[in-house]
Amino acid sequence: MSVAHFSKNDRATLENRLRSLRACLKRGAQHLILPLCRAKARLVSFIADPLEEESRYLSEVLRKKGALRMKSPGTTGNASTVADLKNRWDTLHVLDRAKAINTIRQSGISIRSLAVQLGRSEATLRRLLETARAPLLDRTLARQGKISTNELVRRSKAAMASRAAKNRETLECERTKAAQKACQEICAWLREEGLGEAHGEAIADEARRKMAAAEYFETLPASKAPLGTSLAEIIQRLRPPESINSDVGSVDWYADWLTRWAYFAWPDSSVRDKALGLALAKQINPGIF
Repeated sequence: MSVAHFSKNDRATLENRLRSLRACLKRGAQHLILPLCRAKARLVSFIADPLEEESRYLSEVLRKKGALRMKSPGTTGNASTVADLKNRWDTLHVLDRAKAINTIRQSGISIRSLAVQLGRSEATLRRLLETARAPLLDRTLARQGKISTNELVRRSKAAMASRAAKNRETLECERTKAAQKACQEICAWLREEGLGEAHGEAIADEARRKMAAAEYFETLPASKAPLGTSLAEIIQRLRPPESINSDVGSVDWYADWLTRWAYFAWPDSSVRDKALGLALAKQINPGIF
């Protein structure tokens, strides 16, 4: 019977009935033995059911904790997985070994520790992991026995190098586009300030020099512009006060201003440096692009 069927009042009532029945028995009321047993059974059920529920709850908690411990590095569950891999090592394909190693490593165990437990070198395990990064076609050929493990590793490294080169190429392309757009912003700012090509060339060149010096001596600020701040707001906020440069309107003053707002407008130094170089070239030769 579930604990939900009894309240505290029910329990008190049953206890009172038990006491009353015991008193009747003492007076020789033997015909009440059966009702007494039934009442006692109900009371025992009332007390036992919650304990049974609690026992089931604790068992479930312990089971879950045990499962978590088995997933933790260095526990019995993990050890049995390592032992299984060690026993089946010679019967597994290199790609299956790599898959098993990767699975075990996800539990947090290091390559060095795993190598010790398997009785293999770290270099062997790392080499196996490289096979898992090979293209699908090459892995299929390896399973069919059409290429060796050495060839699979070679193709895996080649594929990774190719992907890295493509990523660098994509990043460089994105930076170039960003720098070209930044160059247009710099040139537009020079025009808005009423500065011709002659002054613009000197300002852009001086700004490049100041930026390079600040980067070399690591004097650039660590702060960044708040997210969502517009370029126009950055430019106005970074206008040099007289306390920084009192020669307002000079080439040096404008170069300070450009250096300050360009740093906050384009946090990527590669984009920023390329943009200043393009802006300088544009001032020297307006028709260059």
